[in-house]
Amino acid sequence: MRKIIVTIKNIKEIDLYQNADVYVVANKDYAIKYPASFSTCEINEAASYIHSIGKEIYLSINKVFLNEEIFALEDFLNKINHTIIDGYLVADLGAFYLLKKRGLKDKVIYSPETLIVNYFDMNYCFDLGMKSVVLSKEMTLNDIRTCISKAKSDVIIYSFGYYHMFYSRRKLIKNYFDQINDDNKHQNEHLLLKELTRNNMYHIFQDENGTIICNSDIFTNIDYLNQLDGDYFIDSYDLDESYVKQIIDIYSNKIKNGNGSVKDLEKIDHSKTFTTGFLFRKIGVR
Repeated sequence: MRKIIVTIKNIKEIDLYQNADVYVVANKDYAIKYPASFSTCEINEAASYIHSIGKEIYLSINKVFLNEEIFALEDFLNKINHTIIDGYLVADLGAFYLLKKRGLKDKVIYSPETLIVNYFDMNYCFDLGMKSVVLSKEMTLNDIRTCISKAKSDVIIYSFGYYHMFYSRRKLIKNYFDQINDDNKHQNEHLLLKELTRNNMYHIFQDENGTIICNSDIFTNIDYLNQLDGDYFIDSYDLDESYVKQIIDIYSNKIKNGNGSVKDLEKIDHSKTFTTGFLFRKIGVR
């Protein structure tokens, strides 16, 4: 408990993020919202190195799979050295079933983004034999605390990053440029969306698996970690590695010494703004 979990772009970041406890890797064909894609060889190499320094590695396979994609996932899993993978982040029960067939259900971490909002669902996952559950980001602080107090095992709490508000398998940026009969000049650019009636600029990304829209501000719960007894997920998606390193160090100091606040985060980069999301307001309630 109270581990720092971080997504990584490459093996070099393992040494850079020395204060992290668990490193998350992904392959582009089997995950969404990943900072970089690792080949099967790179996954196995990263796992061996991470274990050699006494830390853990999670493999994200959090895509929702169509029928034909499940068979491709099975082939992918055949190439992974499962003895050195400590956990699998999944959002699809079909993926859980494949891992269960391999005797790996106790390494599954259920991470369906918005679905786990009560402790009945959470504990049902533990009853199925799963290792852990990532609680929904659309929960109040009190609701998260209630889930933690009722949990049959350790839970993971999303703690820092641009959390995504919308996902579609459709390639919406391409479709937009096709609709206006224009070339997609921005295929590899970082694009922003602005609502007509708000000033917020939402981040929009498109890759092989579809389109993701992220919140304009970075979510953080650092001021409330003393009330949240779990493992803390830091999402490096669309963030510079030197920036992520400083964030991890501040979170680590908060966990170990109780020192650290959103004011410390603000000092790193004044251009970034932060939000507590739904910690103090229920979703759908104004």
